[in-house]
Amino acid sequence: MIRLIYDNIPRGKTLFAKCMDKFFLSALESEAVRNRAKYLEKKIKSFLKNKQDAKIVSFGCGIAKEIQNIILHQPSILKNAEIHLIDQDIEALKNAQKRLTKLLKQKHLEFKIYYHNWGVKNIFKDGFPFG
Repeated sequence: MIRLIYDNIPRGKTLFAKCMDKFFLSALESEAVRNRAKYLEKKIKSFLKNKQDAKIVSFGCGIAKEIQNIILHQPSILKNAEIHLIDQDIEALKNAQKRLTKLLKQKHLEFKIYYHNWGVKNIFKDGFPFG
Protein backbone atom coordinates (compact mmCIF):
# COMPACT_ATOMS: atom_id res chain seq x y z
CA MET A 1 0.00 0.00 0.00
CA ILE A 2 1.31 3.42 -0.97
CA ARG A 3 0.62 4.85 2.49
CA LEU A 4 3.26 2.52 3.91
CA ILE A 5 5.83 3.96 1.52
CA TYR A 6 4.95 7.49 2.63
CA ASP A 7 5.10 6.49 6.31
CA ASN A 8 8.58 5.02 5.69
CA ILE A 9 8.50 2.92 8.87
CA PRO A 10 9.76 -0.66 8.53
CA ARG A 11 7.10 -3.11 9.65
CA GLY A 12 7.05 -6.83 10.19
CA LYS A 13 6.53 -9.44 12.86
CA THR A 14 10.13 -10.61 12.82
CA LEU A 15 13.48 -8.88 12.59
CA PHE A 16 13.95 -10.44 9.14
CA ALA A 17 10.56 -9.09 7.96
CA LYS A 18 11.46 -5.62 9.24
CA CYS A 19 14.82 -5.77 7.45
CA MET A 20 13.15 -6.80 4.19
CA ASP A 21 10.61 -3.97 4.56
CA LYS A 22 13.45 -1.51 5.23
CA PHE A 23 15.18 -2.73 2.07
CA PHE A 24 12.11 -2.04 -0.08
CA LEU A 25 11.39 1.28 1.63
CA SER A 26 14.96 2.33 0.80
CA ALA A 27 14.59 1.45 -2.89
CA LEU A 28 14.76 4.24 -5.46
CA GLU A 29 11.15 3.57 -6.45
CA SER A 30 9.95 4.17 -2.89
CA GLU A 31 12.04 7.31 -2.66
CA ALA A 32 10.53 8.49 -5.95
CA VAL A 33 7.02 8.09 -4.49
CA ARG A 34 7.94 10.22 -1.47
CA ASN A 35 9.70 12.80 -3.63
CA ARG A 36 6.67 13.06 -5.95
CA ALA A 37 4.50 14.32 -3.10
CA LYS A 38 7.08 16.90 -2.01
CA TYR A 39 7.63 18.06 -5.59
CA LEU A 40 3.92 18.40 -6.35
CA GLU A 41 3.28 20.20 -3.07
CA LYS A 42 5.90 22.82 -3.98
CA LYS A 43 4.55 23.16 -7.53
CA ILE A 44 0.95 23.57 -6.37
CA LYS A 45 1.90 26.18 -3.77
CA SER A 46 3.94 28.10 -6.32
CA PHE A 47 1.14 27.92 -8.88
CA LEU A 48 -1.54 29.11 -6.45
CA LYS A 49 0.55 31.85 -4.87
CA ASN A 50 -0.81 34.66 -7.06
CA LYS A 51 -4.07 33.12 -8.27
CA GLN A 52 -7.55 34.15 -7.25
CA ASP A 53 -8.99 30.84 -8.38
CA ALA A 54 -7.58 27.83 -10.17
CA LYS A 55 -8.22 24.22 -11.04
CA ILE A 56 -5.79 21.58 -9.88
CA VAL A 57 -5.86 18.17 -11.52
CA SER A 58 -3.85 15.27 -10.15
CA PHE A 59 -3.62 12.20 -12.41
CA GLY A 60 -2.77 8.99 -10.61
CA CYS A 61 -3.36 10.84 -7.35
CA GLY A 62 -3.01 7.81 -5.08
CA ILE A 63 -3.72 9.04 -1.56
CA ALA A 64 -3.17 12.68 -2.65
CA LYS A 65 -0.36 13.12 -0.15
CA GLU A 66 0.58 16.51 -1.62
CA ILE A 67 -2.94 17.84 -0.98
CA GLN A 68 -2.89 16.39 2.53
CA ASN A 69 0.40 18.17 3.24
CA ILE A 70 -0.93 21.49 1.99
CA ILE A 71 -4.06 21.15 4.12
CA LEU A 72 -1.89 20.38 7.14
CA HIS A 73 0.61 23.22 6.67
CA GLN A 74 -0.87 25.94 4.47
CA PRO A 75 -4.59 25.33 3.84
CA SER A 76 -5.48 28.94 3.06
CA ILE A 77 -3.73 28.64 -0.30
CA LEU A 78 -6.45 26.19 -1.43
CA LYS A 79 -9.44 28.34 -0.46
CA ASN A 80 -10.39 29.32 -4.03
CA ALA A 81 -9.06 26.24 -5.79
CA GLU A 82 -11.07 23.51 -7.42
CA ILE A 83 -9.28 20.19 -6.95
CA HIS A 84 -9.84 17.15 -9.18
CA LEU A 85 -8.23 13.92 -8.07
CA ILE A 86 -8.10 11.20 -10.70
CA ASP A 87 -7.05 7.60 -10.23
CA GLN A 88 -7.93 4.37 -11.98
CA ASP A 89 -7.54 2.48 -8.69
CA ILE A 90 -10.86 2.92 -6.88
CA GLU A 91 -9.34 1.82 -3.55
CA ALA A 92 -6.64 4.50 -3.74
CA LEU A 93 -9.30 7.08 -4.56
CA LYS A 94 -11.49 5.97 -1.65
CA ASN A 95 -8.48 6.13 0.64
CA ALA A 96 -7.68 9.66 -0.54
CA GLN A 97 -11.27 10.73 0.01
CA LYS A 98 -11.37 9.19 3.49
CA ARG A 99 -8.10 10.83 4.54
CA LEU A 100 -8.93 14.25 3.07
CA THR A 101 -12.46 14.27 4.49
CA LYS A 102 -11.10 13.43 7.95
CA LEU A 103 -8.38 16.06 7.70
CA LEU A 104 -10.77 18.78 6.52
CA LYS A 105 -13.18 17.93 9.31
CA GLN A 106 -10.41 18.12 11.93
CA LYS A 107 -9.31 21.51 10.62
CA HIS A 108 -12.90 22.78 10.17
CA LEU A 109 -12.25 23.46 6.50
CA GLU A 110 -14.19 23.01 3.31
CA PHE A 111 -12.73 22.87 -0.19
CA LYS A 112 -14.00 21.90 -3.62
CA ILE A 113 -12.48 18.45 -4.06
CA TYR A 114 -13.80 16.08 -6.71
CA TYR A 115 -12.85 12.42 -6.99
CA HIS A 116 -12.83 10.70 -10.39
CA ASN A 117 -12.32 6.99 -10.96
CA TRP A 118 -10.89 7.29 -14.46
CA GLY A 119 -7.97 5.90 -16.38
CA VAL A 120 -5.90 7.94 -18.80
CA LYS A 121 -7.44 5.95 -21.67
CA ASN A 122 -10.89 7.23 -20.63
CA ILE A 123 -9.72 10.83 -20.82
CA PHE A 124 -8.10 10.29 -24.23
CA LYS A 125 -11.26 8.59 -25.46
CA ASP A 126 -13.95 10.80 -23.87
CA GLY A 127 -12.08 14.06 -23.28
CA PHE A 128 -11.65 16.08 -20.16
CA PRO A 129 -15.16 17.14 -19.05
CA PHE A 130 -14.33 20.14 -16.86
CA GLY A 131 -12.09 22.36 -18.95
